[in-house]
Formats: sequence, structure tokens, C-alpha cells
Amino acid sequence: MSNIWVAAANGDIQRVTELIRSGLSPNSKDSNGYTPLAAASSYNHLDLIEFLISEGADVNIRDNDNDTPLYVAENVEVARKLLSHGADPFVKNSEGKTPAQVAYEEEWFEVAELYCSITGEQIPAAD
Repeated sequence: MSNIWVAAANGDIQRVTELIRSGLSPNSKDSNGYTPLAAASSYNHLDLIEFLISEGADVNIRDNDNDTPLYVAENVEVARKLLSHGADPFVKNSEGKTPAQVAYEEEWFEVAELYCSITGEQIPAAD
């Protein structure tokens, strides 16, 4: 497996480590701007998230839709991990939505509540 995004989504920390040690950036983006950190965050791989951050992964890096890894954190532990490393819950994506709004729309209510507890947003937000 040479694709760091697939390895990250699968939680294959050994392969991700090999790819980074061979010179691939932990902030490498695919054609959609998707990063290994976003992949690991989306699939709840906490150990891999911690490893990627320790290797320089940017917790506020944006994909082609201006989403950061917070936008794909379906799990409150993942969201907390990203926030503890400086992820910004106040950002807005290309649609003008915050991570809290997206989490609410996706029915990740515990994650949405966590973000709102920081931002003070009232979800659901008025359009």
C-alpha cells in the first residue's frame, strides 16, 4: 500500500510511519485536498492522529472545500484530541458553515455539543 490516505483511513500506523520516514509529508494532500490527518480523524484512529500531529500534521489544514479535520470528526474523543492540539472550532468552510453546524447536520450530536460549548453557537443555527 503506497497511498498514505488509505493507510491512514485504515489505521495502518506502521505504513504511515514508513511513508513519512521515506520523505512524504504528514500534510500531503490528495486531489480533493484530503490529508492523512483528516483520514485518521474520520475513522477514529486516535493513536495515528497523535502520531501524525507529532510528525507535524497541521490540525487546521484545509481541504478543497475549506474543511479542516474537525469537520470529519464523528467521534467526541477525536474532536477533543484535535482541539487539544489547537484545532480551531470557529473556522468556516466554503459553504460558510462551522464544524458545529456540519456535525449537527451529520447527526454527530455529541461532537456538535462539544464544539458549541467552546464557540457559544446555538445549534441548529439560523440560515
